[in-house]
Amino acid sequence: MSDVKRYLNQVRYSNQDINSRQKELDDLRRNIPSASNWKTDPVQETHTNGSFVDKLVKLDDEISNKIDRLIEAKRTISNQIDQLEVKEHHIVLRERYLNQRSYEYIADVMYTSDRNVKRIHGRALEEFRTKFQQEIDSFIKSCP
Repeated sequence: MSDVKRYLNQVRYSNQDINSRQKELDDLRRNIPSASNWKTDPVQETHTNGSFVDKLVKLDDEISNKIDRLIEAKRTISNQIDQLEVKEHHIVLRERYLNQRSYEYIADVMYTSDRNVKRIHGRALEEFRTKFQQEIDSFIKSCP
């Protein structure tokens, strides 16, 4: 079951990675005076400044690429969740893994107990694993 969670949590981890990198980029822009107009100022006065701006642009491009991959992963997982038979499983998996909600939040939305949500979650993971085992295995093999 942990492989299924790892597969579904790729969205959460990618999102955290992007947020962390974006914060790094924002901190660099804010803390280094020459970075204040790094995207809007086409004139580069010194080689050092130009090199620094190039690095910021490269970091920004890396973040954009990660965002593109995150969007694609979310679309894929969302479409897979839509293929599950039990509608309760849709709600629990979508809220838990795509919207990153707590069991308590999901219980409130579904007007049920946390314990029942966890039970539904377990069954949802089992249905997801049964239906998408090949995709999960492929993902796990591609992970470092």
